[in-house]
Amino acid sequence: TLEVGERTASGNIVNWDATYDLAIIETTLSLSPLPTAGWPKIGHWVMAVGNPLGIKGSVNMGHVSNIDGSDIVHDAATNPGNSGGPLINAEGQVVGVLYAGYRNTDSMNLAVGLRMLCVKLIQCDDQQWN
Repeated sequence: TLEVGERTASGNIVNWDATYDLAIIETTLSLSPLPTAGWPKIGHWVMAVGNPLGIKGSVNMGHVSNIDGSDIVHDAATNPGNSGGPLINAEGQVVGVLYAGYRNTDSMNLAVGLRMLCVKLIQCDDQQWN
């Protein structure tokens, strides 16, 4: 079951990747896509959005610490439940998908760059988010 605001609907998982906590879900809900952008730069402001520990619609701000391969290393606080949520830049564009954090530190968390959607899940031009 999917919840979007006050609306609920069922959905089917079309494709998924457990490593990066990515999924393509087919639903009958009419949804507006979020704007996207390429890689952020080190030092850029970012916001982690998710449902940590079951608290819906939580946001935390931070900065990009590094880019490591397909990972965006950032210091926006995340907890279990943030995984799969968007990492958003200062222009309100999604730059990555949150997928991991280090429990021994609150200042090193990971998001995967949008390019991995093309590599792992859907047929698209993986250069569009470079």
